[in-house]
Amino acid sequence: DACPSTIKAQCDQYEPCRNYYENYAPEFEVSQSYSPGSGLPVAENKPVTAGKQKGDQIDTKCSREYILAFGLEECGMFCESVSCCFSFSQCQYPVPSDCGYFKSCDNYYNPKTDDLIIEKFCTEEELDENVGPCRDKCKPYECCFTNDACPSTIKAQCDQYEPCRNYYENYAPEFEVSQSYSPGS
Repeated sequence: DACPSTIKAQCDQYEPCRNYYENYAPEFEVSQSYSPGSGLPVAENKPVTAGKQKGDQIDTKCSREYILAFGLEECGMFCESVSCCFSFSQCQYPVPSDCGYFKSCDNYYNPKTDDLIIEKFCTEEELDENVGPCRDKCKPYECCFTNDACPSTIKAQCDQYEPCRNYYENYAPEFEVSQSYSPGS
């Protein structure tokens, strides 16, 4: 929909709302043509800013591959200072127009793939609040952490789902957790 110019002038201020529309309001088609601060396509080159430099660091620490190899801690530390870009709060820093540089924090705040969801919600710190999502995502990999035999297709993925062990050890007493499996075996 076309925005009146009086509204369009305020779009930067409401850029964090894009997260809501992209992730929680599928009935809306989110415009990819608006770029914060310019009204120009996202692909347009922008000068290197402090936001861009921090965004490049976040892209590294919050990439799916990095998180799965090293965990969420570093990504979370980088993303904490830009959390307003992923919530409904007003940003003081970064300026709302820089929020686009921090898209990789979405892997931290709103993980979408099973492996990232497990990495986020099945940690000891998060598990109390997220037992349901952890249980649901770990169910296919149950045999990795119990004494049940695993099909070879699942066994090959057990390392990747190691955070599920927290669920089976602490929230699933009906299962006898296997002590024989260790990552890499």
